[in-house]
Amino acid sequence: MDTLTGAGYSLDPNAVDMLNAYVPYPNNGVDGYVAAPSIPTNYRQEAIRVDQNINVKTTLFVRFTQDSWNQRLTPALWSGDTYDSVVSPWQVPAKNMVLRLTSTFKPNLMNEVILACMNSDHNTLVPRVGFAYDPTGNGKTAIRGGLGMYHDLAAGIDVGVNEIEGGPPAVLSPVAANIVGYQNIVPGPLAPASMGAVPTNMRIPYVMQYNVTLQHEFKGGNFLSVAWVGSNARRLNTGRNINLPAMNSGTVNVPALAGANGCDSSGNCNVQNDIINELQPTFFFAPYQDYGNITYYEFSATSEYNSLQANLRHAVGHGLTFQAAYTDSHAIDENSAGGEPLTGGGVDDYDLPRWRGTGNFNLTNVLVMNYVYDLPFFKHSSASFVRNGLGGWEFSGITSFYSGEPVDFNCGENGMQNGIGQGLRCNTVGALKIQKGTVNDPTFGPVPTWFNPGAIAQPLLSQYYANGESGMFGYMGRNILTGPGRNNWDLALLKSFEAPWFNGEHSSFQFRLETFNTFNHPQWKSINASCSGATPFGGTCNDANNIGNGEVNGAWAPRLVQLGLKLIF
Repeated sequence: MDTLTGAGYSLDPNAVDMLNAYVPYPNNGVDGYVAAPSIPTNYRQEAIRVDQNINVKTTLFVRFTQDSWNQRLTPALWSGDTYDSVVSPWQVPAKNMVLRLTSTFKPNLMNEVILACMNSDHNTLVPRVGFAYDPTGNGKTAIRGGLGMYHDLAAGIDVGVNEIEGGPPAVLSPVAANIVGYQNIVPGPLAPASMGAVPTNMRIPYVMQYNVTLQHEFKGGNFLSVAWVGSNARRLNTGRNINLPAMNSGTVNVPALAGANGCDSSGNCNVQNDIINELQPTFFFAPYQDYGNITYYEFSATSEYNSLQANLRHAVGHGLTFQAAYTDSHAIDENSAGGEPLTGGGVDDYDLPRWRGTGNFNLTNVLVMNYVYDLPFFKHSSASFVRNGLGGWEFSGITSFYSGEPVDFNCGENGMQNGIGQGLRCNTVGALKIQKGTVNDPTFGPVPTWFNPGAIAQPLLSQYYANGESGMFGYMGRNILTGPGRNNWDLALLKSFEAPWFNGEHSSFQFRLETFNTFNHPQWKSINASCSGATPFGGTCNDANNIGNGEVNGAWAPRLVQLGLKLIF
C-alpha cells in the first residue's frame, strides 16, 4: 500500500490507477498527485469496482466530479454473490469494495471523499443471572430477581452513505458568502455545506437490565407485586459537530475576509465578535473551512432508568375483575434522539455531558386501572321482562392518570449566536416549575397557564462568549419543566339479549354504550414555552414581546360517545 504524501491515507496503487482512469485529478492538485490537464464536459459511469481483496482496515481515497448528482453513492462490501453491510461484527473480511456511481455528470466542481470501513467490535459478552425464592414455603409469596446484559447489534453506524451524510456526492448544498448581486453568482470552487464522519472502531451499544420483585397472593384471589426495575445503557449512538471555531478564540487572520465587515484591510478578524453578531459565516473560522458542519458519530452517550412498579390484580370474584398498575420512575440520559446530535438544540458540542438530564420521554408517575363488573341488579328477578330488560348489564372501563413529558426550549437574541456559532440556553431567575393559573390573553381572553414565564430570562451578552466562564451560553439545564399530564376515564356499558334465530345455535345481540373522556374533563396537551428573540439581554420572558408565553395552547379530544349493536352467533 502506498501513502499519499502529506495526508497519511493508505492507498492501493492499482485502485488509484483504476480510479484515475475513470475520474481525473482535481484541478488544484493534491500533494503527491499531478494536477489534471482538463475536466471532462460530460461523463457517465455505471459502476466502479475495486477488486483488491481489501480488509476492514482499508481506506480508499476516491475522486469524483460533481455539479448535479442525481443518485446515491453506496459503498458496500462484495462477498460472494451478494452485497453485504459491514454492520455485523462477525462478518468475514471483505474481498472487494464496490462503488456504484450511477449518474450523469455535468462536471463543474471537483471534490474528494474518503470511504473507510470500521473495525468490528467483538466485545459482546452477555452474562445473565436470575433467581426465585419462596421464603414461606406455602407458595403464596415469592421473591424474584434478575440481571442481564443485552447488545443492540442493529444499532451500529452503517458503513455506507450515512458516513458522508449530506456531503458529496450524496447531497450538494454549496454556500457562498459576501456575494453582491445575483449576476455575481457564477460557477466556481464552492464548498459543500455539511457531511458526517464515523469513528475507526465500532462500539456496539449495550444495556444492563435488572429487577427485584416481591409477589404475594392474598385471600379472595388478590395478587400484589412490588418491584424495582431499572436499566443502564452504554455506548449509545450520538453525534457532535467537530467543525466548530475554537473556544477562547481571539483575533485571527483570514485573507479571504480582508476589508469585509468585522475585519480590517489585512483580514484580521475578531472571531467571537464576528460570530456572535453574525458578521461573517462561522465556517471561515472553523478548522475545516471547506465544509460547514461535520457531524462526528460516536458511541459515547449513556442512559439510566430506575422505577418502582406496583401491580394489584383481582382475578375474579363477586362479578368483578380488576387490575391497577402504578409506576414511579425517572429516565436520565444525554440524548433521547437515537443517534442524532444532541446538545439541547445545538448549544455546546464541546461539552456533550452538559446535557445530561431527564429523558425526553420520561413520565414520572403513571397509574392505569382497568375493570369489568357484572352488575347484579335484577339479574335473578322472577319476572322475565325485568330480568331480560334490566338485568345482565356489564360495566367496564380504563382509567389513566399520568404526569406529563418534559418541556425544553432555548433562548437567544434575534440575529445573534454564541461564540462558537451555536445557540443559547435561558437563564433561570426563579423556580421553573408547574404553576397553574389564568391570564387574560389580549386575543383569546381568559386562558389557563402552566408555568410562570417570569422565572426565565434571556442570557446576558457576556454569556455569549466562548470563554469557559460559569454560566457560559446560559444557565438553564435540559428538560427541567414538566408538561401537562392526563386524567382520563374511558367507560362502557354493555348488555346482551338472546336472539331467537338460527334454530338450535346460540345467538345474541349485544348493545354497547361507549364513552371516551367520559367526564369531559379538560386535559391539556401542549403549552407555549419559549422566549422572544426581541427580549433584551437579561430581560425576563414575560415582557410585551412574549404575549402568550406559558399559556396552554392545545388539549386532548373532548368527550366522545358512541353506540353500537353487535350480532353474535
